[in-house]
Amino acid sequence: MPKPVAKSNSAMDKLIESFLKLRAEAKERMSEEEFRETERKFDELVRKVRARRRRKMRS
Repeated sequence: MPKPVAKSNSAMDKLIESFLKLRAEAKERMSEEEFRETERKFDELVRKVRARRRRKMRS
């Protein structure tokens, strides 16, 4: 009987882990105001990418 293999992280899990690590490091380097502004710009970029993807899927 084969031994159970540990389930590896999916690509999305790895991406999320990398992003969280990057975010924590950036928060340590930046002032609170600078970090919040950067976070706001990132959220705006994510919304644009998601909207573009939705438009492409409809076409």
